[in-house]
Amino acid sequence: MRKGVKREILYFVSGIMWSGVGIMLNILSFGWFLKTEGKLKFFSIGFAFVSAFLISFFGFNYLARKNIKRIYKFPDYTCIFNFQEVKSYFLVIFMIALGLFMRKSGFFSKEILIFVYTAIGTALFISSFLYFGEFFKHLKEIRE
Repeated sequence: MRKGVKREILYFVSGIMWSGVGIMLNILSFGWFLKTEGKLKFFSIGFAFVSAFLISFFGFNYLARKNIKRIYKFPDYTCIFNFQEVKSYFLVIFMIALGLFMRKSGFFSKEILIFVYTAIGTALFISSFLYFGEFFKHLKEIRE
């Protein structure tokens, strides 16, 4: 019996993680959006969606493609935690800490939090489809 998971599963796991975190951030943002008064919240969320496409196109898509190429070089079976680089785990910890600081410190208005969480969450969700596309491409190749 082989240890680990098939390499193709890492594409799926990456897609689930990126889209799941993106959805979670958008749910938090939407909750603040509903509770916040004023017209600035509409500007904040509108600007966040525009920013999300830019962040996805110029940032997260690059990272996803880099990860896809890295995963492709793995042997057929590998550890499930290889879906991202070790140094990326530290980046994730930093981003969680930064998000907690922004929420709990009181230094940032809800409009800013709506913007940041919506922009990052939507960009992650959009870029997650690169992983799903790669997963289904490999699934199709396996079936043929």
